[in-house]
Amino acid sequence: MFGEPQKVMVTKTGHYCLTLSRSMNPSNSDTRRCLFAAPLDELEGSDLNNAVYKLHRQFAHPHADALKNLIKTAECKNPEIMSIVDEISKECKICRIYKKPSPRPVVGLPTATQFNEMVGLDLKEFRPG
Repeated sequence: MFGEPQKVMVTKTGHYCLTLSRSMNPSNSDTRRCLFAAPLDELEGSDLNNAVYKLHRQFAHPHADALKNLIKTAECKNPEIMSIVDEISKECKICRIYKKPSPRPVVGLPTATQFNEMVGLDLKEFRPG
């Protein structure tokens, strides 16, 4: 970047950090703008579960298919991630609370079993004049 090789740093929380712009004051590192990314391909076990759950929360609890597409677009090569996304989407309390309700049937089955056992009637109201 800018014709020079860039140093990749690691933050205290284990995220990779890459400086995106030149600082006007190189001695003041607080003014730098950085890009953070979690190394999903390098994680295993509970660390991978926690990272995928964090993505699920950060992107506002998307449907499992939407999060899978995002991860595929990021070219993440870890095959476990897709099953973890499904598992997290099924177990997430917030997703279960705000899940779209299944559509109700428009028409019900008739309860009559013999002819004239049940009669349908439309009620109409006529007002004089």
